[in-house]
Parts: sequence; C-alpha cells; structure tokens
Amino acid sequence: CVSIADALLIQQPDALIRFIAVGASTSLFVSVNPILDLTSLPTDVVIDNPLSLMGNIRGKIVFIIDHYLLNNKEWLGRLRLLCPTALVFSFDDNEEGSTWPVCGLLRIGVSSKKDDLSEEVINNSAIGVEFFPIRSDADTAKYKSRAYDEIGNRVIVTLGGNDQEKYTERVVRALAEIPNALSFDIIFGPTADPKRAKAIIPDERFTFHNAPVNFLDLMSSAFLAICGGGNTCYEFMHFGVPMSVLALAKNQYCTCEAIQRKGYGHFLGYIEKMSAQDITKQIKIFISNSIKYRAMAEKSRRLIDGKG
Repeated sequence: CVSIADALLIQQPDALIRFIAVGASTSLFVSVNPILDLTSLPTDVVIDNPLSLMGNIRGKIVFIIDHYLLNNKEWLGRLRLLCPTALVFSFDDNEEGSTWPVCGLLRIGVSSKKDDLSEEVINNSAIGVEFFPIRSDADTAKYKSRAYDEIGNRVIVTLGGNDQEKYTERVVRALAEIPNALSFDIIFGPTADPKRAKAIIPDERFTFHNAPVNFLDLMSSAFLAICGGGNTCYEFMHFGVPMSVLALAKNQYCTCEAIQRKGYGHFLGYIEKMSAQDITKQIKIFISNSIKYRAMAEKSRRLIDGKG
C-alpha cells in the first residue's frame, strides 16, 4: 500500500493520501513516506460504518481497499450508496472480484489474468506484473551492479514478517542436510519472536538476522534466494537475484506456479504438502542448477522496473 501511495504521489503531488491500518497497529510500518497521513481504525468500526474511512477528507475521493479484510459485497455496496461519487478500487489477488461494485481491480503479479472481467472494469484496472510496485527505497541505482562471481556464495532465506507456522525452521533443517560450500543468511521478520533464532542449532554456515536494518543490502547482494510467494519474491526479481519460491499459503500458489512456468525462477512447492525429504530434494535441485537460475533472474530483473 505504501508503494502504491508513493507511485500516486509521483503522478499527483498535491493529493492527500490517508493510509489506514484497519485492525492493525501503525507501529508495524517502519518505513513510511512522511507525506502520508497514517492512522489506525478498529475493524468493527470500519465494517459498521464504511464512511469512517473518510475522516475529514473532502473533494474527489478514491478508495483502494484490501479485499482480504473487507471481502464483503454488501459492505462495498453500502459504501457506494453512502458515497456515490467516490471511486472504489480493490485488491483482487484471488481473482474473485468480477461481480464486486467497484470501478477497477488491482490484480498485480505474474499470474494475474483478465479472463472474467468486463471491458469497463478492465479499462480501469491494473492487471499484470508490470503494475507491481516496489517500495521506493529498493532502488537498484543505489546498488552497484556486480557480476555473479563477485557476489560470493551467500544464500538468503526469508519467509515473511512473522512466519508463525515456523516454516523458516523447516527450511533451515533441510539446508543443514545438504553438504555444500554455501553460506546462509536466515531472516526473521519484524514481528517474529527473536528467541526463535537462538533455538536453532545448525552449523557455522548459518547466520541469523532479526529484522535487519540492512535487509535490502542482504537481498541485493545474495547469490541465491529462498522466499515465499508474496511481495518479497518480486523484490528479488527486481534485484535480479535467482530465487526459489515456496507457496506458504493457498493464495501464493498461483504466483509460485507462474514464476516457474514463465521461466523467472524455481518453484519449491506448497509447503503444507511437502515432507522434510521433499524440501531437501527441491532445494538440492535449485542449488545445483544455479547457472540456469541466474539466466532466469536476469529475465525477471528486466520485467520488474520498480516503478509500478
């Protein structure tokens, strides 16, 4: 959402953008454009009163709504009745919104399709990987372009800001079973329990990081990456880092499958259906074919320009 706000402000610098964390603490957002008006509202308040999103904003209003929280046709219909002149757009990661009363949809990503949308909705929608916004601080101009033989042998593993299912530990155990000369940077996100890193006892190849401030440096300088099928995989594509993606939830499966099918990276699998042996086997395939995936990474780097 912050990346989209950045992109909108470039197009219309005098716009007032109100970023509302519904049912979440604004303290989670550690890197936010200071121009943004950042507030928080309880979920039940927003559901009971759609206009609570407006605050004191007057004039032309555009709503961009996350459908995971407000996946409710009645709620969207009520908003349209209460504020008929407002333009309403919605995220549509699972491609459910063909009947929603919205002006357009944000179907951003490599697996996005236009199949079930009317021409009117398509004309007002952002569909496809070319619309995927990268946060402004992930500017490749800030990072020296290096040949892969200069990058070294470090593999980065990052599976989300929280990873309460402890998938990171499963991947670490799989990596520990593979004899090789690689080194591993294991990232735990800002809302993960910092004690988790101390509970893992692998070998000296592993370095653990808790919400590292140099996360983008670690990403951009990695030799290979193992990540989930969410926003982070597009950041690796933007940096041109060879990646192997894990579907950590059902809604990530289409993205991961499309990444492999279109030749942008390696799909490890849907982790809920994988045994420890499956994970180890797939990681071995990825690591042993690093040259192949470097070519894929260069292709994906050209795809994601970072401008959304």
